[in-house]
Amino acid sequence: MLSSGGALAPASRSVAPAAPFAGTDPKELEIRVALRVVVLLSRVTHLEPGDTAPSESTQQGLASKLGVTQGAVSKVLQRLTAADVVRHARHHVMGRSRRMRAYFLTARGLDLARRYQESATDDR
Repeated sequence: MLSSGGALAPASRSVAPAAPFAGTDPKELEIRVALRVVVLLSRVTHLEPGDTAPSESTQQGLASKLGVTQGAVSKVLQRLTAADVVRHARHHVMGRSRRMRAYFLTARGLDLARRYQESATDDR
C-alpha cells in the first residue's frame, strides 16, 4: 500500500490464530506430519492408469487436509519417497482440469500405516 508520500506504508496486520503445532520442535513436527500423511494416504485405494485420484492425494490436498504448508508436505513426501514409503504418479485429480502428481503408499507404507493405526488403537 502506498502512503501519500509515495513510500510503502506498513500493511495492517491481524493476529492469526495459533498454528496447530505451535511451539513444537521442528523434527517432532516433521514426524507428526509424516505419520498423518501416511494415515491419510492409507485411505487412498490403488489406482490404475487413467483413474481419477482424490484431491487429498496431491501435495496441495494433503496440506489443506492437515492444516500445514505445502512446503512442509513437500519436504515430508520427499523423505517418505526416499524411504520407499510413498510413490507418486501422474493422474487426473478430482476437481482439476489437468493431470497432477498424486501420491500413494507403497507396500512398505501400507504396512507402516497398518502398524501405526493398530498401535494407536492399542493405546486407547
